[in-house]
Amino acid sequence: MPARINYTNKTFNRLTVVRDCGLKSKIHFVECLCVCGNKIKLRSNHLKDGHTKSCGCLSSEVASRIGKSCATHAMSKSRFYGVYTDLITRCENPNREGYEYYGGRGIKNEFKSFEHFKETMYESYLEHKKMYPTDTSIDRIDVNGHYSPENCRWTTAKTQRSNQRKL
Repeated sequence: MPARINYTNKTFNRLTVVRDCGLKSKIHFVECLCVCGNKIKLRSNHLKDGHTKSCGCLSSEVASRIGKSCATHAMSKSRFYGVYTDLITRCENPNREGYEYYGGRGIKNEFKSFEHFKETMYESYLEHKKMYPTDTSIDRIDVNGHYSPENCRWTTAKTQRSNQRKL
């Protein structure tokens, strides 16, 4: 194994290495001080390859300069977000099991973004979940139509089975 390089007191973008944290599972970690005053621990190779440039303050500054917020929707671990990402992969990922029944036959996702999906589908999702807490899934009204606000609804597995296209 090659000798580790000592990065202490070296600066990479906005980060200065203040301490070598050693190896953890064969990965070299360092502690850095950002120009904004925050300290972070990270993989040394992320400094070398430019993957990490700051503690996160840089992206916040860039976003504020162009007038965007860095805040996310905070739903990435929710069932609702999972439904959204699943419908995208059904339509766009040829390696996904079942792709041939969706994207493979021309079914498209017409939601512009997750925010658009949430704006048009979240209220009805919550209403359906009140009645069917464990049996809520998205369904296309026209089985040959695209995923769009006009063609999607929340249903139970039983309703979905009755809405399948004939193969």
